[in-house]
Amino acid sequence: MKPATPLPWETAVNGEEPPQWDVCGADDGDMVADLMNMPKTGEQDAAYIVHACNAYPELVAALKYMSTDREDCWEKARALLARLGE
Repeated sequence: MKPATPLPWETAVNGEEPPQWDVCGADDGDMVADLMNMPKTGEQDAAYIVHACNAYPELVAALKYMSTDREDCWEKARALLARLGE
């Protein structure tokens, strides 16, 4: 499974008051998730969605690497988790 749209994704504000958050794809800036009904959590939800989507390729690469049963796979996994803020 590959991401449905090119990466990286980003967040956007649609200019409403209070701000309404959207999640936009990378290729042409088209909105892929509208968080308009979540005005209190929209910014955090948008950031979480973008973070998860943009981490996808690195997570897949790490899992493939770990599946080879190399000695340093746990060190690589911990480093990836640290980069992702986990």
